[in-house]
Parts: sequence; C-alpha cells; structure tokens
Amino acid sequence: GPLEELLLRDNLRVVTGMCDIVEVTEFDEVAGALVAVFEYHNETLHLIKRLISKEVGEASSAGTLFRSNSMASKVMTAYSRRCGIQYLEATLATPLNHLISKEMSMEVDPRKMPPGEDRKTNMKRMLLACQNFTDWIVTSSSNAPVQFKEICFHLFTEVSS
Repeated sequence: GPLEELLLRDNLRVVTGMCDIVEVTEFDEVAGALVAVFEYHNETLHLIKRLISKEVGEASSAGTLFRSNSMASKVMTAYSRRCGIQYLEATLATPLNHLISKEMSMEVDPRKMPPGEDRKTNMKRMLLACQNFTDWIVTSSSNAPVQFKEICFHLFTEVSS
C-alpha cells in the first residue's frame, strides 16, 4: 500500500528519520514490524545495510558501535530470529544434546559448588564444552545463511572505511 511505498523509497529516508524519533521502549516492536514489511517486499537486506551505514556514520568511536539499543541492532536481531533459527538449531543441536546427555557439573563458583566437586575439574569440563561449541560453529560457517554473510561483509566494509 501507500505507506509501504513511502517506507521503501528515497534510500529509506522516511525509515531512517522515523528511527531517529521512535522511543527506545518501542524499538523492538518497530524493528519487528519493519522486518515484516521489508521481508514481504524482499528488501530486508537493503534496510539492514542502510541502518548499519547510518549507525557507523554517526558513531563517535568504533568502541560504541552497536553497543546501545540502536534500531540497527534491533532490526538485525529481529531478522536473525526470523531467518537464522534453522541454522542455529542445525548447528547447535548436536553439541547441546551431547552436553545435556553427559549430566556433568561445570559449576565454577565455589559458593554454588556441591561438596566434593573440584573447581579445576569443572573449569576444564566447561572449557572443553565451550571449545566443542566453538568448533561446531566454525565448521558450520558454510551452512550459515547467505544473508548473514552479506550482513557481516557489509559490517566489515563499513567499519573498515
């Protein structure tokens, strides 16, 4: 309809202007609605790239990028939830099920450890579990959604320039 056409034109000027005036408490809802509209028109990557470029252009330092409640980060989160759940499940189901089936303690907080447990042993178990998750994630990169790779490349390009 006419509202959608307005949102989609002029390099998303209306959207970026709207993002500047929306209350932070409304970011999640607005981000979800924007992703829904832009997905319908197959323009979500354009939206995300535009919001990334805007945030990078306005950042006072690289250390503050995407650290706050920004519309760019909220839109990326909404999009990731929508498009990345299958990848996430396929990637992490095996190591997660393996971890659950072992039923071993990894508690490292001495105040919470049951009597008789060794903190160093639990720390080693936790580090091995973390390494296992990392290995699964790294080896799954070829299965990552192409859209995520495109977003990451755009982030890299914008931050590098």
